[in-house]
Amino acid sequence: MPFQINVAPHPGQDEVHQDTHRFKVLAAGRRWGKTRLGVLECIGKASSGGIAWWVAPSYKTSEAGWRPLTQICARHPAVRVLKAEKTILFPSGGLVAVRSSEVFDNLRGEGLDLVVLDECAFQKPEVWTEVLRPALADKKGSALFISTPNRCNWFYDLFNQSLIHPQTWRSWQFPTASNPFIDPSEIDLARRSTTDEIFRQEYLAEFIQEYGSVFRNIEAVSTLPQDLPKMDHHYIAAVDVATASDYTVITVLDLNTKEQVHLSRFNRVDYPELEARIAQIYRDWFLNLI
Repeated sequence: MPFQINVAPHPGQDEVHQDTHRFKVLAAGRRWGKTRLGVLECIGKASSGGIAWWVAPSYKTSEAGWRPLTQICARHPAVRVLKAEKTILFPSGGLVAVRSSEVFDNLRGEGLDLVVLDECAFQKPEVWTEVLRPALADKKGSALFISTPNRCNWFYDLFNQSLIHPQTWRSWQFPTASNPFIDPSEIDLARRSTTDEIFRQEYLAEFIQEYGSVFRNIEAVSTLPQDLPKMDHHYIAAVDVATASDYTVITVLDLNTKEQVHLSRFNRVDYPELEARIAQIYRDWFLNLI
C-alpha cells in the first residue's frame, strides 16, 4: 500500500518543498513550521525507498522531530516504529532515523539519500563538513538545513552558499508572520515584550551581527547589492585565505566605480573546494567578459 499523508502546507512550506535544488537552507522564525516541513521531507524520501536522517543538536532536542514522525507514521499499519533505535522502517525498504550530533563521530558509516539538520545554527560545523556531507556522496543525496539564526555563525555561511553555487544551493528567509496559522497578535505581543535584537533574530529570522551594538543597521547601509559584471568595466579581486578556524574572504572591486561588487566569506572548507570557489568567482567576473 503506498504511503499517503493528507497535508496542507502553507505557501512558504510548499515553496521550499517544490524546489529542486540539492541543498536547501531555511532560516525561519519561531513557530513558522520548519519542523513539520523537515519531517514530511524525511517521510517522503523514506516512503520511496530512500534513507533519511533527522539530525538534531542533542538527544533531548531530537524529540522535536521524533514526536511528529511517530505520530504521523503510526497511522500506517505497514510502517514499523522502532522506539529504542529511534528508527522508522517503511514497506518500500526506506527508513527515517533520528540522530543526535552531540558525539558526531557516531554518525559515521551509512550512505544517505537525505539529511535534515534541525536547529542547524546550534550544531557544530564539523557535523556537516566532516560527517554528513561525505555520507551523501555515493548516492548524491540532498540536505535540508533548518534553523532560526544564531548570530552570523556557520549557518549564515551556509545561507550564503546560494550566492556562490546557485545551481545546487537555494536559501530562504521567512519571518514567523509568514505562517498564516499564527495569530498576528501573538507576534505583536512578542515584539513588545522582548528586545529588538532577540525579536529580529527569533521572529524575523534575521542574522544579527552582535547583540547590544551601539550602532544599528550597519550591514544594511554599508553593503552594496549583489552586482553583475559589466562589459565596459574592469575588475580586480583579492583573496585572504584562512589558515585555521578564521574566515577566508574573497572580494571583487570595480576599478571604474571604486566600489565593492562581490564579497564571499566562509570557513572550514577543504582546499579543493576553496580552489573551486576562487575559480568560479574568476570565471564570473573575468572570463565572462572575454
